Amino acid sequence: MDKKINLLYISRTSDLTGAENSLLDLINKIDKNLFNPIVVIPDNNGIFYAKLKSNNIKTLILRMSFISITYNPLRLTYFLLNIIFINFKFIIVLIKYKINIIICNSFQNSLFILLAKIIANKKLIIYIKNILDKRWKKKVRAIICRFFADRVIAVSEKAGEDFLNFYKSSKKMKIIYDGIDYNKFIQNVEIENILEKKLSKKNNYLNIINIGNLSELKGQHLLINSILDSRLKKINFNIFLIGDVYKKNVIDYKNKLIRMIESNSLFEKVYMLGFQTNIKDIIYCSDILVHCPTIDDAFPRVLLEAMSFGKIVIATNVGGIPEIIKDGINGFLCKPEAGSLAQTILYVCKNFKDLIFVRENAIKTIIDKFDINKEISETEILYKNVLKMT
Repeated sequence: MDKKINLLYISRTSDLTGAENSLLDLINKIDKNLFNPIVVIPDNNGIFYAKLKSNNIKTLILRMSFISITYNPLRLTYFLLNIIFINFKFIIVLIKYKINIIICNSFQNSLFILLAKIIANKKLIIYIKNILDKRWKKKVRAIICRFFADRVIAVSEKAGEDFLNFYKSSKKMKIIYDGIDYNKFIQNVEIENILEKKLSKKNNYLNIINIGNLSELKGQHLLINSILDSRLKKINFNIFLIGDVYKKNVIDYKNKLIRMIESNSLFEKVYMLGFQTNIKDIIYCSDILVHCPTIDDAFPRVLLEAMSFGKIVIATNVGGIPEIIKDGINGFLCKPEAGSLAQTILYVCKNFKDLIFVRENAIKTIIDKFDINKEISETEILYKNVLKMT
């Protein structure tokens, strides 16, 4: 193919979440001699937008309404009309930039492009990066992917089940794990221990971090409940919660966590640091990462980031997490229960100095299985194959 293939990526946010971090890595590493990536985001307020611009990636702003379920007929009518209006705006973008393939970084984004895709006759790829909680939601997503997407990329086998459970024989589905640029990621780290600035007692304490938006899904309450276990009373560790509320409607959950800390006098044990931009530095300065979602999590990137530094990872065995962590080999799995998590934390803290092989296996897993170059190679082949489809 003589001309470059023009790719239009659509992201639902300008914030730098795990999904956007993975998208940024993909766009930075993709072959620019063959592909010309363009990204559409809803605003220019977030860190993701700043990262795109600093990496000289063509970025367009097209405001997209946040998708929420409503039974109010007036709001629903307005929402549907707005979707149609945005679709027509996308038609202009598709024609102006001679787009060959549209890539939706999440299923929700596809609603803003389906009509435009049909009218402009463009190829469409939809990512499945989350696991839905209701069967009817899974079915709606599967139907739309089946009839409108040319290919579907799931970031884990567990995420792919949401599609394959309805269309088992479909050849549209491709599992491509998110990768990480290991050599680049571990460079340029700030070695000053920023976590210890919060501590009055620095010696012989293990720093345990939890990174993610504050929400029931991410399970920060589970972590706090687990450390109330009597078995952990004599273990020296501190908990750092890194993250804040992503949506205003979950502010009550943040207040719930604060009340849990206050009512159990955990001021000198649990520290809420809020949103932080220097996540890589925080991981580097930590000892253990606990990632404890209470329900399915498709493919948490933060596990790859912690494992890249050879950190001990403790995670609940839900969603796509067991596809990353092999219990007792490159990390530790537990049930999404406070008692199970407490028992695992206890074991890791007591045996921390003897778990060198686990840390070494974590790094080996990243290099062997989740290297960004493997993801790039599989993705580029898929893009080429999509254009060959009649």
